[in-house]
Amino acid sequence: MNKMLTSAVVILLAAAMLVTGLGLAVAQDQMEADEQVLNLVVTAPHIVAVDEPANISVTDPDTGEGVEGANLSATPVPVCAFLFPTADYSLPLGQANATGEIEYAFQQAGTYMLIATADNYGPGIAGIIVSPAIAGKLQIQAPARAEANQTIAINVVDRETLDPVSEADVWAVPGRGANMTSPDSRAGMDRFRERYQYRAWSDLAEIANEFGLYLGQTDAEGAVQFEGTIAGRYLLVALKDDYVPGIRVIRILPEGTLDSQQGATGQSA
Repeated sequence: MNKMLTSAVVILLAAAMLVTGLGLAVAQDQMEADEQVLNLVVTAPHIVAVDEPANISVTDPDTGEGVEGANLSATPVPVCAFLFPTADYSLPLGQANATGEIEYAFQQAGTYMLIATADNYGPGIAGIIVSPAIAGKLQIQAPARAEANQTIAINVVDRETLDPVSEADVWAVPGRGANMTSPDSRAGMDRFRERYQYRAWSDLAEIANEFGLYLGQTDAEGAVQFEGTIAGRYLLVALKDDYVPGIRVIRILPEGTLDSQQGATGQSA
């Protein structure tokens, strides 16, 4: 009886090893097959404006030839970061033509991930930035340094024409050393710069209001005033619809610092 049980156990173990071996072989074959699948190559301009046609190509990674019929879609970058993993935020752009090209004009500004798919290929990925239609670019004119508790004149102008820009909203976002609104004094400035880099300009006013000090709107001469009561670095921010935002760093020094520096310079001269 014991010999029969032992034989049965041996047979079962042998069968299990055989099945396991077959499973490993199948898995290995599948991995080798997956390794042979090449990913599509997606080529797109780095940045385009809203309503500007973007020429996007989908090609074979080996031959460089266009892949006709490849499907192309665009997904906003925040969604690509898996903030909403179960939702479908993909924007279909169409299929590639005979030369593997697609022309598409985005209607909404933002940063997008382009994803191309086709039979017998792995997906291809590329990024594109869509900037809003703009009337101009703002530039902030202000001193690089000023003393605390002094009124600082700030002017906002068009960067190209240097004409004053009225009704631009201006903030001072605290940076290092200016512990006005947050235990982490650099949080506001860092977050603002991140969103500025990705041209998420619609988010900037909300961030500036959360972390910064609102200085008001510029007058007909493009002017607004700032009185920095706490020493430290500030990021001056100017926003207006249809304009590229203007930013400038200003350093507020303790009272009497500039006078003492100037006096020391005068004595040494």
